[in-house]
Amino acid sequence: MFSLKERRLFEFWLWHSLFTTGTVLRIGLQALRGIAFLHSIYYVHRDIKPSNFAIDHDKLRRVYLIDFGLARSLKKRGLKIMRKPRGYASFRRTPGYCSLNAHKQLELGRHDDLWSLIYMLVDLNNGSLPWFGQDTRDGAAVLKEYLIESEYMHSCPLAFASIMDYLRTLNYRQRPDYSGLEKAFIHMLEARDIQNDQPMDWEPAYIRRPDESRVKVVSHAPSIDYEKTQDSFSHRESLYDVF
Repeated sequence: MFSLKERRLFEFWLWHSLFTTGTVLRIGLQALRGIAFLHSIYYVHRDIKPSNFAIDHDKLRRVYLIDFGLARSLKKRGLKIMRKPRGYASFRRTPGYCSLNAHKQLELGRHDDLWSLIYMLVDLNNGSLPWFGQDTRDGAAVLKEYLIESEYMHSCPLAFASIMDYLRTLNYRQRPDYSGLEKAFIHMLEARDIQNDQPMDWEPAYIRRPDESRVKVVSHAPSIDYEKTQDSFSHRESLYDVF
C-alpha cells in the first residue's frame, strides 16, 4: 500500500519537461524489474505509462509500478497453463504508449508491456513521441508501424532501437529474455558512468553534471538472447511458472 506521500512519476516529469538519460535509464531498469515480477505471477499490466509509476517521498530513488485496473491474467483460473489469445480484444489502452498489437485489437502479451515501456522511456528522454497529437488512434498506429526509429530516437541510447528489434521477434506466447534486457540497461548505465547512488533529476540534491551526456567507448554490449524462453530473474521467479 502507498502512503499519501506517494507522487506520480508523471508529475515530476511535468516539472522537468525532460529527464536526463541517466535518470531515464534508472527508471527503465526499475520499471523492467517491476514488470518482470508482475509477469512472473501470470499478469500483464496493459497500461504502462508515466502516470502509472510512482515515487515515494521517503525513497526518492525508488520507482513503483501502480494502477492495475487494466491488468489481465495470463492463465486460466485454477490452472497452470497459458490462456489462448482471444481473436479480438477491445481497445481500452492509452494510445500514446500502447503497442501496435493494441491498435490491432489483438490479445496483449508480455512483450506488449515492454513495447509500452520503451515508448515511455523515449518520451521521458525526448519530451514527446511523434504520434502525440494525432486526432485518431489509427493515425498513431500508422506512425508506430512505419516510422523509422532513427527519425524520433535521435537523443536516446542506441540500445533502445536494438531492444525494439528484439521485441519484434516475440509473440504472445514467448517469454521475453528479462535477464538480457536487464543487462542491456545496466550496460547503458555503466557506459555513461551512472551510479545507483546518484540523485535522480527530481531530488533536491541533483546537479546536472557537465559530462552526463558523454558515453564511454566500450568494446561490446551484452546481447539479448532471441531464442531464450526461460525467465532468468531467478530471485523473482514463481515456483509455479511453467510457461
